[in-house]
Amino acid sequence: MATAARAREELEGALEHRFRNPELLLRALTHSSALPEMEPGGGAERDATPRQPANNERLEFLGDAVLGLLVSEYLIRHFPEWNEGTLSKGRSRLVNEGSLQDVARRLDLGEYLQLGRGEEN
Repeated sequence: MATAARAREELEGALEHRFRNPELLLRALTHSSALPEMEPGGGAERDATPRQPANNERLEFLGDAVLGLLVSEYLIRHFPEWNEGTLSKGRSRLVNEGSLQDVARRLDLGEYLQLGRGEEN
């Protein structure tokens, strides 16, 4: 990966979305294990630029809720004959760890994540 800006542009191209706030994107891609290494003097030779000390956990929580809402709205709109139980099963088939991992792999999202050395292993 050449530079953080180039990596961001590549990811934006893959997602077909341009982020207005690069700091939020950086936070969304930063695992908590990376924070100690990102601090000045924390051993992060690859990127010693001081950054906002925040990880993706709160954004992940929010994103899970937003994704659930969007999928729920889609299912209700496209399958008006489904009852609540069927809608719930449909949503859980679409929004789960396995399906989200598949999407992340297709987007090669792992290339853009900021992980600590231990987490990378």
